[in-house]
Amino acid sequence: MAGVVSAVVGVAALGVGVWALLSPSRSTSVQVSRTGRATTTGGGGADTGVVASSSAGAVAVGETGDARADGGSANTGYRRQE
Repeated sequence: MAGVVSAVVGVAALGVGVWALLSPSRSTSVQVSRTGRATTTGGGGADTGVVASSSAGAVAVGETGDARADGGSANTGYRRQE
């Protein structure tokens, strides 16, 4: 269980960093690769790739880790958030 929590926290931190890179006032080019594994249970999202707005610029995603979700969503690539 501690490993799952650690993985989710690590991916959340990555997501915040990527989200900051994709904000309108900054560069909208991002590359994500060689990410770890993410797992969530009871809802929520497990992301090892990129979640960004539809206005994001160039996005490259490769060699991402596994993402598993029980009752939520799992993303290993690029998911547009409206």
